[in-house]
Amino acid sequence: MTTVGTDTPLRLLHLITGLDQGGAETMVVKLAHGLPRDQFSQTVVSLAPAGVMAPAIRAAGARVESLGLTSLAAWPLGLLRFRRLLRQVRPHVIQTWLYHADLFGLLADALPGRSPPFLWNIRCADTGLAGRSPMAWRMLKTLARNAHRPAAVVVNSAAGQAYHEGIGYRPRRWALIANGFDTASLAPDASMRSEVRRELGLADQTVAIGLFARLHPIKDHATFLRAAALAETHRPDLAFVLVGRGLERDDPALARLLAATAKPRNLHLLGPRHDATRLMQGLDMACLTSHSEGFPNVIGEAMATGLPAVVSDAGDMAVMVGDTGRVVAAGDVEGFARAFCELAAITPDARKALGRAARQRIADNYDLNEVLRRYGELYGQVAAS
Repeated sequence: MTTVGTDTPLRLLHLITGLDQGGAETMVVKLAHGLPRDQFSQTVVSLAPAGVMAPAIRAAGARVESLGLTSLAAWPLGLLRFRRLLRQVRPHVIQTWLYHADLFGLLADALPGRSPPFLWNIRCADTGLAGRSPMAWRMLKTLARNAHRPAAVVVNSAAGQAYHEGIGYRPRRWALIANGFDTASLAPDASMRSEVRRELGLADQTVAIGLFARLHPIKDHATFLRAAALAETHRPDLAFVLVGRGLERDDPALARLLAATAKPRNLHLLGPRHDATRLMQGLDMACLTSHSEGFPNVIGEAMATGLPAVVSDAGDMAVMVGDTGRVVAAGDVEGFARAFCELAAITPDARKALGRAARQRIADNYDLNEVLRRYGELYGQVAAS
């Protein structure tokens, strides 16, 4: 870790699109709690009204501010307010998170007056923008043209770096820092397993497979449901658990998907939950069928909890899982069904052994303390440059 001066903590300001639950927001919480307070003073500024992650950040002793922006029309006044906030905080380094905050930070840096060095932080690979608005494309292309202006562009996956290089990002420096996981707090718990399985009504012999992701085309729940229905024809002892925003049975988009897609009989729809890692304790394997990912926290958390994972080959998931689970081509219904059946067919002890290997892989390669060290070192280098 590097500080500015002998007795002065490095003043770090995070600028993020919002503070609802998500991967970037989770990493900001981890930094707020994990960077030493005697070396870093942290302020988190949300473009949108403060969301559910704000209390966890404040609990770490970090300051949280919201610009309260609800539309692009509010950005000019938001920029003025942000510059006033910068004069109060006087950060040594600004770290922006996600595209809208990257663009906002770029505009703030262009205003008159001296600005501190800033970094961008990219959390995705292929953004799936082909089917989105021209405005979204224009924003991404604007960022690509100006990617030389930040002191560095942080990515959490090699796939994310490759994708953004492909659309024209040419930063002064790439910094690849994967997500980190605290394996001390994420560990198998037999008593919690029994509690969760009772809650879900899962018999001891049932093999439960969970997918934790909001309902969105890029997550490809349709492939998961079709694969689950196919696997169930061979293994009636399977159960499938879906957790995330939009996964309540009365959600209209989900109702349309369920009406149009083959689906398993033993399907549990839990909707958004704040106890995802607790629910993982009751499962036998985790899954993610996404067409696109960077480095998904949910798979790292599941592996750290001792679950083997069945994942698509999107983003860096194949690198994460290695030989501790199964990697399937995105969209391959039969491949996912086969992987579910293969892992269900081995003995419970063999699945636990795979889970232990998965947990060890996270501990060896994605330890949170090492990730925090690398972020701290990067911020110190940028402040000193």
